[in-house]
Amino acid sequence: MTPEQLAQEQLDAYNARDLARFIACYSEDIALYRPPAAEPSIQGKAALAAHYAANRFNLPGLHAELLGRLVVGGVAGAICVR
Repeated sequence: MTPEQLAQEQLDAYNARDLARFIACYSEDIALYRPPAAEPSIQGKAALAAHYAANRFNLPGLHAELLGRLVVGGVAGAICVR
């Protein structure tokens, strides 16, 4: 899967509220940071799944709309709005 395809899969899974499919887009050692904290606020797929189950996928109006995507080499990024 190309980085662009992976980014689209993540968005599609998010909008479908398919937690297993969404989490499959991430590596086992995912770490999310909230600057300026030096330690990750979420670490590992299990913690990511728990966070999205409790704080995102339970929201009735959950939907992200792609405004733009940038692919540079092996990395894809997206700008979305909910």
